[in-house]
Amino acid sequence: MNSRPPIMTFTPTASEPPRRASDFLQPLARRVDQKPMAGSSPQPEAPRRLSVARGITLRGELLGCQRLTVEGSVEATLTDCQVLEVAEHGSFGGKATVEQAEVRGRVDGDLTVLGRLVVRATGRVSGKVRYQEVIIEQGGKLAGQIELLTGEPEAGEGEPAVRVQPRFALAAASEGAASSDDGGR
Repeated sequence: MNSRPPIMTFTPTASEPPRRASDFLQPLARRVDQKPMAGSSPQPEAPRRLSVARGITLRGELLGCQRLTVEGSVEATLTDCQVLEVAEHGSFGGKATVEQAEVRGRVDGDLTVLGRLVVRATGRVSGKVRYQEVIIEQGGKLAGQIELLTGEPEAGEGEPAVRVQPRFALAAASEGAASSDDGGR
């Protein structure tokens, strides 16, 4: 009448030989040198993301993360990173070269953005800032030595592989050209 399988116990009955823990674990264990089970394929490379939570301070050098999200505080040299995100209460200080950056908190240091830099309304970016394209929401602040990256990649020692042209030089050149045209009339 009872259709349940018998319950395995560690305590042997009078008719059974003593049991060892390995008797129970053997079906679950697999030797390390065994090949993976058939049909399993290698997993694609996991995204290399690093998130620094609020209340955490991280100092040092960061290499090879695809996306760094800062909600706490990071003081580092950041290389080989695609995206830097600084949350509203986060702060990043140091040197970074990234493809894209979105700043809602504070960034202070040497920031090179090879693509788009977005400074949100609560964002504050200061120091030496270089970018290909910038978007600044109303209320966002961008201060310091600001340069626009232009042109085709060029190889240089220790610098990003792009030509840098100061933004203020473009404005001064166009104003000078306008005043010389007016004076000639």
